[in-house]
Order: sequence, then structure tokens, then C-alpha cells
Amino acid sequence: MKLNRLDCLNKAINAVSRSDYGKVENCFKKIALLWTAYLKGKYGAEFTVSQNDVAMMMVQLKIARLMSNPDHEDSLVDGAGYFACAAECEDENDSQCVAKTDTHSTIK
Repeated sequence: MKLNRLDCLNKAINAVSRSDYGKVENCFKKIALLWTAYLKGKYGAEFTVSQNDVAMMMVQLKIARLMSNPDHEDSLVDGAGYFACAAECEDENDSQCVAKTDTHSTIK
């Protein structure tokens, strides 16, 4: 049985608080640290990827997939979930939403 879109969006937003990979905040922090290190190593980038950046880039991934398959419901639901994650970290100056990279940062 196909869920209506509002049910799907509700499911996506509720999924923000739980994840197969642990707490969303911790997962996005790890991704932000990895992406920052990768970009710094490859391009000498002198900026820090935030958890909000991770969420917004994941939304862009879902949009790219929807461009290939506009009827793919899972991409719509996942995209809504990533937007909900971005809303949690909309203030990039919030110390909880920015994954700082320094010599003491570790990915656990």
C-alpha cells in the first residue's frame, strides 16, 4: 500500500531522530570531518564543512537522482529527511553544528 506524501514526509522527519548509523548529529559530524579533511588534502581548502553543509549536499544528491527518475518516492522522502536535518543545524555558527578540524579532532 502506497503511503500518501504527507505520511511519507512525516516518516522522514521522524526518522531524523533515529538512524541505522547512530545519532544523526554524530553521523553528520563524522561526514563533515571527513569531507573537510578530504577537501583540505586534495585542494588545500581552508574552510570547514558543517553538519548543515552535509545535509544540504545530501539534498542536492537526492535532487540529482530525482532528475533521472522524478517518480522515485524514496528520493522525495529522503530529501525531506535531509531538509529536516538541515533545519536542525540552520545556524552554522552554532558550535554543535560545525565540525571543527584541528589536530585534536578524531572520528569515533
